[in-house]
Amino acid sequence: MWTNFARCGDPSTDQIEWKAYSAGDQNVLVIAGPGDIHIEQDLLIDQYKPVLPLVGYYQFMDKFFTPQYLMDIVAAREQKS
Repeated sequence: MWTNFARCGDPSTDQIEWKAYSAGDQNVLVIAGPGDIHIEQDLLIDQYKPVLPLVGYYQFMDKFFTPQYLMDIVAAREQKS
């Protein structure tokens, strides 16, 4: 499973099909031992909740504060001096 994941990003086998983790489909493949491999949903939700306010902030920053925008600010300041 680890080799498949490293090679192609998908650790699925004949016994278990893994679906990639996403915000809408929070699947986590738990490998607890040779006979205990299963998928759990929302396993990381408690860790994710505290950072939700920051996600919106950084999405805003990425959208508006592009490298070109920042370069324009620097150029405008240099023109003033």
